[in-house]
Amino acid sequence: MATLEQDRDFRQFTAAADTANGTIVQTADGLAGIVEGLAGVKSGKVGNVCVEGVVVCDKASATVIAAGDRLQIATATQLVTVKASGAADAGNIILGRAVAAAGNGTTTVRADLNRSAV
Repeated sequence: MATLEQDRDFRQFTAAADTANGTIVQTADGLAGIVEGLAGVKSGKVGNVCVEGVVVCDKASATVIAAGDRLQIATATQLVTVKASGAADAGNIILGRAVAAAGNGTTTVRADLNRSAV
């Protein structure tokens, strides 16, 4: 799950399955987006996703992330990992860059959504 902290820029997407508010999905143009709307988006329906801003995302406690690291998020678990270069690993979406370090023992990371993700 993710929580928006700053400026917003939205895209529309059609949900392939029921999708909860705060879930990170990939838009048709390849961007990572956070599902908006209190009830999320029902399967087959069009909804909005936020594609800009600083977001707080979950990560595994043992995952160590440095400020500026390029990040990806697993669509199945919604957990963030580091992706040094290239396309996202299978089942993942390129998320953006870490705004601050998130060390061992922490379970969240602040990320600049879709910024400098290449």
